[in-house]
Amino acid sequence: MSEQLEDELPELPQEFPHIFTEVYFGLVPEINYGDLCHLSQIVKNVQRQRGYETLADCLRKIQWVKLSALLATSIEKDIAEHMEEDSVSLAPSDQIQHAKSICEFAIHTKSALDSLAVFLTWFLSLNAKKAERDFKHKRFRNQIRGKDLVLGQHIQSMGKWFDDLQEIRDVWIHKTSTMIFVTSEPSEVGVLPIPKKVSEGQRWIDGPVTKDNFWSTEEFVQFHYSTLISLFDLVVKRCIKIELGDIEMPPTRLEDYGPPMSSFPMRSIRPKVIKKMKFKL
Repeated sequence: MSEQLEDELPELPQEFPHIFTEVYFGLVPEINYGDLCHLSQIVKNVQRQRGYETLADCLRKIQWVKLSALLATSIEKDIAEHMEEDSVSLAPSDQIQHAKSICEFAIHTKSALDSLAVFLTWFLSLNAKKAERDFKHKRFRNQIRGKDLVLGQHIQSMGKWFDDLQEIRDVWIHKTSTMIFVTSEPSEVGVLPIPKKVSEGQRWIDGPVTKDNFWSTEEFVQFHYSTLISLFDLVVKRCIKIELGDIEMPPTRLEDYGPPMSSFPMRSIRPKVIKKMKFKL
C-alpha cells in the first residue's frame, strides 16, 4: 500500500457521475466505466436508482473476487520463485493463505452472482422469490430467456459453469476444504494446483499432477473471473438498451467521463475543518 497526500482537493464535478459507490475502479479496470456512468444517468432520469442497488452490490462483490484472485496468484508466484533445485520449499502460512483466498474467491463469485440474480428478478419482473432467484435453477434461467432473449441465451449457455461453481462452493463450505498441496517443483499446473473434481476429495488429488486433473492457480481464477465479468458487462449493456427504450429524450452519452471516481462512506464523529485529504491506495 502507498499513501499519497495532496494539499488541495481536486476539482470535483457538480454531480457525482454514477450510482456505483464503494467501488475502487483501479482494482477492476475490466469494468467499462463509461457504461456505468451512462447507465447511471439514464437511471437517474427515470428515477429508478433504488432498484439498481443490488446491481451495485454485485460490483462491490466482484472487487472481493478480484482481491482474492490477486492474493492467491501472488502467493503462488512467490513460492515458485523461491524454489531451488534439489530442495523442498515449505511455506505453511502461505499455503494456508492461498487456500483461504481460493475458497473466498469461489464464495465471493457465487455471492456476486446471487446479487445479480436478485437484480434481474426485479429488472425483468420475474416470478421468482427468495431461494428461487438463483442461476443454478434451470427454471430461473428459462424465465430470464422468456423476458429477454439476448440475456437468456447467454445465461443458458453458462449452465455448466453455474453448476460447477455451485458444486465447488458447496463442497468447500459444507463437506471438505480446498485440499490444495504444494508441489516439490513447478509442474505444468504450477506449484499450488487446484483439483478439478472437488467432489472426489482425497481420491482425486492423489492422481497425476496434470492439466487433466488440476487447474493452475492462474487458470482457475482467470477462467471464473472472466466468465463473471462477461455476464456483468452484458447485463449492464442490456440495462442501458432496455432503459433507453422508455425515454423520449435520453441523456447523451459523453465521449469521456474523466478519470474513474470512487465514493466510500464516512461518518464524522465531531465537527472539524478539513484542510487536507489523505488517499491510501
